Amino acid sequence: MADKDLLISLFADMSKETLDSRLAGIYLHGSAAMGCYQPKKSDLDFLVVVNTALSDAEKRRFMDRLLELDQACPAKGIEMSIVTKDVCNPFVYPTPFILHYSRMHTGWYQGDPEDYIRKMNGTDKDLAAHFTVIRSRGLCMYGLPVQEMFGEVPEQDYLDSIWNDIAGAEEEITENPMYLILNMARVLAYLKEKKVMSKKEGGVWGLKTLPEQYQKLIRSALLEYEDGNDVQYDREAAKEYAAYMLEQITHERNETEGSTRNVTKVEIVGDNYYGKWDKTRTACRGIVIRDHRLLLSYETVTGQWMLPGGGLEEGEDERECCIREVAEETGFLISPSECVLEIDEYYEDFKWVSRYFFGEVTGETAVHLTEREKEVGMEPRWLPPDEIIHIFSEHASYADHDEMRRGMYLREYTALSKLCGGVSSDGFRIKINRRGEKP
Repeated sequence: MADKDLLISLFADMSKETLDSRLAGIYLHGSAAMGCYQPKKSDLDFLVVVNTALSDAEKRRFMDRLLELDQACPAKGIEMSIVTKDVCNPFVYPTPFILHYSRMHTGWYQGDPEDYIRKMNGTDKDLAAHFTVIRSRGLCMYGLPVQEMFGEVPEQDYLDSIWNDIAGAEEEITENPMYLILNMARVLAYLKEKKVMSKKEGGVWGLKTLPEQYQKLIRSALLEYEDGNDVQYDREAAKEYAAYMLEQITHERNETEGSTRNVTKVEIVGDNYYGKWDKTRTACRGIVIRDHRLLLSYETVTGQWMLPGGGLEEGEDERECCIREVAEETGFLISPSECVLEIDEYYEDFKWVSRYFFGEVTGETAVHLTEREKEVGMEPRWLPPDEIIHIFSEHASYADHDEMRRGMYLREYTALSKLCGGVSSDGFRIKINRRGEKP
């Protein structure tokens, strides 16, 4: 087998010869660029940029030469994507590609090259992560310097890309433990420290930062990565680690995405708040207006009104949560905006987070109510905004006999009062006494 540096040089030469004037740039990323290439466990990662799209014949010539070179590579071989220059700057997401190859696709190409060439194109969310690594730590093998070829990748696109790579970790970690143990560590490291790391660096960071109970797993993954020899993992410990890391990553991602948007934040602090919290719950709520009326969930048994929404599930995207909750409660499908308002409520030792999204109705679907929602006769209603704001404004009248409704009505009144007047960049804090009044 040829050594790494020779293989990189051979790939660059092959690309120049086969693509000729079409070629705009060749960029190395991944472990080989970040100084932790392991022949038994790593692939060689390339991104090839062309000036214009390639014909099927040009793709065939490139693939035939690529497979010859790939046979000389150790372990996982070469992984590469070809993109056109126009999607690099400004960056396009999800990113279109015109050709992709990794060793897992060798059989498909060899068995039916015409089918492969016809189908191996589209968009790939992973490219946002590859572009980010290239901009941060990649190497230019040919063409324009990295910062000239590649525009900035919006952080939200990068976060979506790296999340997409680990979202199924709880189910997948027993099949691919080394990769996911280290990859989740580097994802969390980025969210906390804004550093683009290799898997090895992520593992080292995890040893310094993550709870003691996960140290053995991380050390095992690092050992496998560095030595290239397979390691036996505790399956249950790996699953527990995946659940813990996904929870931490989801929390940090939501915090990061919230801080990158111009989101108004409002705090409602009860006089029974202990001064610190150790429990929290996040919910996403839709503000949906059609024909000058606001969509609401109404309990026919209790007479209670609320904006449709509910709890964010583990690993769930905030906007997907808003879509799901509004659909389940009301039967309306919506296209939500970015988060426009966050209300944080503090009672006793609990922090309740509500994130609000404007939504446009795009269709209808079946209602899926919980048993409790069925018992209270929940159904969708449309009311003029000023009418429901007036209903919510009576929140203090429930302080003596329905504390839950008082708190919810205060929250919804605050949200609608804030948003109906336009979104402000200034947050504020409300302190309330036990009668639900502002002191």
